[in-house]
Amino acid sequence: MRAAGVRLDGELVIEYSGRKENLSQLSEEAFTNTLARLGRGGERWVVFVTGHGERSPDRQANFDLSSWAGQLTKRGLKTRSIALGAIRRFRRTPRYW
Repeated sequence: MRAAGVRLDGELVIEYSGRKENLSQLSEEAFTNTLARLGRGGERWVVFVTGHGERSPDRQANFDLSSWAGQLTKRGLKTRSIALGAIRRFRRTPRYW
């Protein structure tokens, strides 16, 4: 059990393509999300644009996207917010406008 990295009684170890995850919560949703994460290779990102009143993936208000961002994270996707105005190459400069 230690060699497999099992820490809890009833924990499930799933291996695929040289990657491994331990599943301690045995539910259909947790199992499906684990299979989806293991089936994807590399990192996958969902980036949210912020700065002009867009809905936030980080805040927990009624109109924000934190629940959806949480579901994406459970499925193995990484989320991040970005303000395009804060990135130098996206700022307006007289040369382009």
